[in-house]
Amino acid sequence: MSPTSQQAHPFRDIFEQYVDEASFLWILRSIAVNQPHYQLSDIAELEQRLDHNISGLLCDPEVSWDVCSEALELEEPGEVFVAAVFAFRSLNVKHIQQVVEVGVSDPQLTQALASAIAWLPESVADPWLEKFLRSKDLAHKFLAMCVFRERREDPGEYLISFLKRNDCTDNISLYTSMLRLIGEIKRKDLIPALNMAMEHQDDNVRLWSLWSAVLLGNRAIAERLESFVETPGPMQEKCLSLYFKSVSNSQAKSLISKMSQDEKNIRAIIKSSAALGDPQVIPWLIGKMENVELARLAGEAFTHITGIFLDQHELSVEVPPFSDDQSAEPDDTSIELDEDEYLVWPDAVKLKIFWKKYGTRFKSGARYIMGKEPNRSHLEYLLEQSPQRIRRVASLELALLDPSSPLINVDKKVI
Repeated sequence: MSPTSQQAHPFRDIFEQYVDEASFLWILRSIAVNQPHYQLSDIAELEQRLDHNISGLLCDPEVSWDVCSEALELEEPGEVFVAAVFAFRSLNVKHIQQVVEVGVSDPQLTQALASAIAWLPESVADPWLEKFLRSKDLAHKFLAMCVFRERREDPGEYLISFLKRNDCTDNISLYTSMLRLIGEIKRKDLIPALNMAMEHQDDNVRLWSLWSAVLLGNRAIAERLESFVETPGPMQEKCLSLYFKSVSNSQAKSLISKMSQDEKNIRAIIKSSAALGDPQVIPWLIGKMENVELARLAGEAFTHITGIFLDQHELSVEVPPFSDDQSAEPDDTSIELDEDEYLVWPDAVKLKIFWKKYGTRFKSGARYIMGKEPNRSHLEYLLEQSPQRIRRVASLELALLDPSSPLINVDKKVI
């Protein structure tokens, strides 16, 4: 901070702290919504703290915008989010234009900007959404679609109009965002647009058109996702759960067998087993719990199928007894193990005994999610009472159970 800045406002450091704290809390929340140990109440607490810091900025709009403007120069998602929420709430057109210009300059920043707009009251956000939809700049249209996806709302005739425009469908980011939205809000009237997109040369366009078609009830077409599911990479992650919850048991087990020929697929196979929900796989999962790199993921899959939380039933351990050539500490260079950080360590020995005693209560060949075969009341309960990762699975199951029910956004603002 420069001496002149300190002289200009003696409390500037407080407003800088508000921006820093709010930026950090938004990043923390973005991570938390994908973590296995965060409940709705935990997310709400983060949101309250975030809103408190942003409200603090409104005490002195002039110095706050000066601080936000400097933070924008970092071009980081957290800073873009905070500057955007503040700018839109202040109703200052120049400030809004500045933050939008930065936000649409990069896809990652666009997502942060969309999150900020979705965070705002509709009375503040909607007039600007209308401007973005009418804008000639495709980046503005993409931003608007990201907001509608975040809010799970229907853009109405704009969606139909954009799907007919070559400039909009030639913009892959905008096109795929629209295709995803069709399935998420269940626009059955736009199935012809999905059918056309399925023949597109771009993999992302084909993937999201198929994804939405399955959500709209066309489970037969899920088999066309197979090439994406069996290939390690980001696309595999995006459609794995949907595929295994949509195809027949025989199709699912056939693909799992095929995937098992590549060792790189082992984590995907564990996730596939959880998505399928057939308790027949439990003994195999327990065996994988003896491997330090797979133990916690296999334990999570066990819970997602059976509904049994390991730490609540004394089926977990503090320090896992792995062999000398294995370490309980993950490799710092491993990205794959990041998602396991807050999962409990299963006690494979106890679980073998437990499953031998109680496993007969589960029907082999059936499909379970958290101990029950999918039904609306059970899934709605899971959405209200479960940690985030289970809520995400329940949301997908509910959308598949009812082709007219929108895909609930479990990342949406709680308060």
